[in-house]
Amino acid sequence: MLALWQNSGNGLYAQQDRDQAPTNYHARLKVADDGSFAFSTVRPVSYKVPDDGPAGDMLRVLGRDAWRPAHLHMIIQAPGHRPLITEFFPEDDEHLDGDAVFGVRAGLVLPFSRAVDRAALPAVLAARDSLPMPVWSATLNLALAPA
Repeated sequence: MLALWQNSGNGLYAQQDRDQAPTNYHARLKVADDGSFAFSTVRPVSYKVPDDGPAGDMLRVLGRDAWRPAHLHMIIQAPGHRPLITEFFPEDDEHLDGDAVFGVRAGLVLPFSRAVDRAALPAVLAARDSLPMPVWSATLNLALAPA
């Protein structure tokens, strides 16, 4: 099982924005027997964490800004393996080197490529034939640790 969540185009998560449905930009996917998966979503955007109050004071003292780079959260679970909770970041985001919460790691940064040909998209992608082209595409390879 794979659970995904991300912010919307206004930079807010569903629980922060009363105009969004509670599960907006949330998904649960069943992966194939070989562990592969494919999905489509909008590209996440960079956003500022709240910088009022103590968190903002701390960021200012540290000389850091409040930006988080665009990212997509994931929880991956499989029988006989330890769950993995992670996120990944597009390599072209301007805030990778100054993440307000220090979440960026080299192994979590992925190249996003522009796909202009549907044939380049995974055959198992449910929306493959209906997506407006071009689209951004990324490949993520994960390995879960045994339980």
